Amino acid sequence: MISIIHGNYRTLLTMALLIAACGFPFNASAQAADGSYSLPRDWHGSVKGETDGNPILAEGSPRWAFYQLEGKDPSSAEAVKPMVWGGGNWVGPREFGGQPAVSVRRKTVTLASRGSWGSPGNQKGVKTAALAFIAPEPGTYTLEGKAQAEVWQGKAGVELVLYRHVPDESLTYVDSLDLEKGAEPVEIAGWSVTLKKGEQLVIAAIVARNHTAANVRVRGFQIVQDANADGEAD
Repeated sequence: MISIIHGNYRTLLTMALLIAACGFPFNASAQAADGSYSLPRDWHGSVKGETDGNPILAEGSPRWAFYQLEGKDPSSAEAVKPMVWGGGNWVGPREFGGQPAVSVRRKTVTLASRGSWGSPGNQKGVKTAALAFIAPEPGTYTLEGKAQAEVWQGKAGVELVLYRHVPDESLTYVDSLDLEKGAEPVEIAGWSVTLKKGEQLVIAAIVARNHTAANVRVRGFQIVQDANADGEAD
């Protein structure tokens, strides 16, 4: 009997390790009872340098995606590039010095971005981290949390920008929040986007100043669906 139990345990453990290695989302969140969505505890990828695991699935459909927004216009359709697994976080396919990158720790989302390291006015080197929530159904979705910029190189602040994104189209600006270096966390208020199924609510940490790098942390990060909205986006 003991040998049978031990054998079953080893089989189950092996299966769990194989699933984890494949990057399957154990806890990719469905909608909570209060109408909120949160990132899963298991948000990692499976193969370093690859996009496997991005986007994260929930109930069989894409729910969260990690992006690098690159080039002179971060809102253009061409700027949106899926991040790859960096071994400990999601990083841009053209990262520099570890930016752009996105990580998640206990409902705290960290967006690591940097400004251009080239000559003034050169935006090609800008490394912008972005996170997308993909609507599972039509509705109005509100981002909640407290944002703070940890500027670890340079003196300028960071702009946290909210976009509405229809796949393969340009990102539409919705709102923004200026986060100053050394300032206290700021409550995100009134950040709502009306989406159709499959459309995206995107947040991006944009560093406009050259030779500046920062981590933007959004604590208590969650998306709440308005139960009374009809989901008719403009």
